[in-house]
This record gives sequence, structure tokens and C-alpha cells, in this order.
Amino acid sequence: MVAAKQKRATAEATAKAVAKNLAVPLYHQIFLLLRDEIISGQRPHGSLVPTEQDLSQTYGVSRITTRRALDELAQNRLVERKRRVGTRVIYEPASPPIEASIEQALESLLTLGRTTKVKLIEYSDEVGEASVLGMLHLGPNEHVIRAVRVRWLENKPLGCVVSYMPAKLGLDFSRAELEAHPMIKLLERTNLKIGTATQTISATSADAALASMLDVEIRAPILRIGRVLFSAGGEPLLYTMAQYRADRYQIRLDLHSFGDNKDAAGSMEVATSAPPEPKAAPRRAKAATRAAKAKSQATSKTPKLALADVERAEPPAAPSPQPALGKATPGSRLSAALRLGLRRR
Repeated sequence: MVAAKQKRATAEATAKAVAKNLAVPLYHQIFLLLRDEIISGQRPHGSLVPTEQDLSQTYGVSRITTRRALDELAQNRLVERKRRVGTRVIYEPASPPIEASIEQALESLLTLGRTTKVKLIEYSDEVGEASVLGMLHLGPNEHVIRAVRVRWLENKPLGCVVSYMPAKLGLDFSRAELEAHPMIKLLERTNLKIGTATQTISATSADAALASMLDVEIRAPILRIGRVLFSAGGEPLLYTMAQYRADRYQIRLDLHSFGDNKDAAGSMEVATSAPPEPKAAPRRAKAATRAAKAKSQATSKTPKLALADVERAEPPAAPSPQPALGKATPGSRLSAALRLGLRRR
């Protein structure tokens, strides 16, 4: 009875992700949702996608609609459809993971937890979805502890974080603990020792449910961060899917070289403010530029009319400064999907 209620509640919550009053066709909305799940790694290579009938019940639409969504996935070479076999994911990310330090990454996450407020939306023990069970290396129909929280910064929603823990770990946190501390901090208080983590950063857009939760327009840009935390023995402890407003959240990496590996990533910093507007070039710099151009033109015996045109010309715009962070360290803006393999050094 309880399992049936949980299943109905999950179906109702998923159905809200599709907006029937939106100008975007329903089949394309479902295509975008499934595409984002595939690209982010929630549905890994080789996994089966739900059938037309299952998707029809999940999203409250006809089988014709779900069939068209699956056909669009196949046309984009994300899945392969075979009669009597089903629809299987064939997408594989092209880029290899980048090694980085887990200590500095966790410190950045803890800093974010201290500087933002959290509201707990849901907390339940339920049968995990297939994609979640795969991330946590669990078998079919195993239970997970699911927590849905919204992070707030300066009285505005910043992002939605959904966390999953294997129920067999026997961990149970109170509502007050979940709203006061990051999940990683709560895990550190137990006897479990954190070893490594894998992290995927990608771009997506807000569906109807997420747009309502984060107070943004439907299809607004979203920064998605998927993370699996492992114990020192390699056992998955926590799977987190965080979705942040792109206008209020940025990721910044400090890149260092380790031996011969010149592309290795160092510390990861999290910025929660938009980059400042570029400052105008100083007046003296403008005057010097105009004088240099005028002198060059005079040497070439340029007519006076051309000199006047040079004096009216503006120098090139100054480069935009980097966003301010907790640490004043050099770094580079991240603008594409990135996978990190986080390890202790």
C-alpha cells in the first residue's frame, strides 16, 4: 500500500515536468527531458529506456506522443530502437575524465553550504529508479533514502539538490540536520570514510516543475552537477543531482600541472554571484592609444582627415575580469560539459 502511494506520488511529480500549456510540443518536452538524463549520465550507455507504455503513464500522454519522443532520440543517435528488444542508450561521452583533488572540491561544497540557506522539500525511503540504482551500484527494487532540498541565497532560490543514499547503510538524519548541514558534512560525522568521487557538469534547461521551484522561466538555462561519492573501499555512499540557476551560479577551476600532465585540474571553486561588468579603459590609456595611432599615421604622410578619424576611434575593449570568489586565485571560466574524477592526494 505504501509502495503504491509512493509510486503514484512519483508519477504525479514527474508529470508536472511536462507543461501542456507550453508552446513546445509535448513529445519534444519529453525528448528534452530524456536527452538531458542521457547526456548527464543518469541513463548510462547500454541502459534500457522505459517503454512507450511506461512513458505514457509516467507523463500522462498518449503512446503516439512518447513514440515520437523516442524516435527523436534515435534520430539524434542517443538511443537505438530494436523490435522485441527495446530502446537502449548508445550515447557515450567523448571526453575522458580529468583528475582533480577531492579535498579542495569538498571544501568548496562545504563553504557553499555555510553561505546558503536550505529548505527541505521531501525526505523519504523508497524504491529507487533504475538510473539511481545504477549510479549507486544497487540491484533491482532496492531502497534508497531520497532528500529534495532547495538552496537559497540572499532570499532568492539558487538551486535544487536531490540526494540519494543506499537505505542499507542504515543512516537516518533529522529534518533539522538536513536543513542545517550539507549532506557531505553529515556523512563525515558517521564512521564512513570518504575516498573518491566522480562528477559531471553539464548544461540543461528548466522544465515546468524546476522552473516553479527556482522561480525562473520554463526552459531557462540551468547548470547541472551530478556527483557520486565513494567510500575508501569503493562503495557508493551518495548520489547527488544538483541543478542551479545559470544566472546566479558559476563553476571556476584552478588549473595546475602535475608532472608531465599539463591539463590536470587543481582546486575547484564555486562562485554564487554573477561576474561584474567590465570597467571602462582609463582615460590616460585612451589618450596614449590615440597619440600612438596619430604618430604612426603622420609618419606615413596620412591626410589630416584620416588623422581626425583616428582621434575619434576607440581603443579595443578591456578584457572582462574574473568573478570574485572566496579565494583570490587565478582560474578559468567553465563553459562546457566537464567530467571530473576526484581523488585524495
